Amino acid sequence: MKRDNRYQKTEKAILSSLLGIYRSEPYLASLHPSKLAEYSKISLATFYRHYKTVDDIFVFYEKKLITSFERSLSRRGKTNAKHALKFTLLFICKHNEFFLISFSRGDPRLVRQIFVMLRPKFEKSFGWPENSDKLFNICFYELYGILKQWSHCAFTEHKLNNVYADVLYLLKSAESRLEGII
Repeated sequence: MKRDNRYQKTEKAILSSLLGIYRSEPYLASLHPSKLAEYSKISLATFYRHYKTVDDIFVFYEKKLITSFERSLSRRGKTNAKHALKFTLLFICKHNEFFLISFSRGDPRLVRQIFVMLRPKFEKSFGWPENSDKLFNICFYELYGILKQWSHCAFTEHKLNNVYADVLYLLKSAESRLEGII
């Protein structure tokens, strides 16, 4: 489908409304397309021309964020794990509204995709054994817990250094801390 200005304007209206609804009702369990269409000031038929379900919006924008993250990370060139981690946390701050929705929905998919991209850097920089899925999975859920707590502060930059220090400790000490578990 051709994405002209009208199409893009509708896309922006839908996303803006979605963010607004979740901002006012952060623990909303489900959202019906008719409510989103009403908030977006579009017809339900227009909504369905863009998306089949509300979850499709999340999938679409997650892909956009992942692509943006990948491009931004690759433009940075070869960075070590510490720089990549700091960049990632700043990226989350920059796109905090969408990450807040992701956390309020209890959906780790977006954060996991980002950290899967960083995994080789973690393995190399922190001396993790390659292909240690158990280590990565345990660390991911520990990391997700730290980020979830940070989300309660709306991913504010003034907490960023504390979060960075906590995550860095988690990653550096992972192999020795989890030695008896993995």
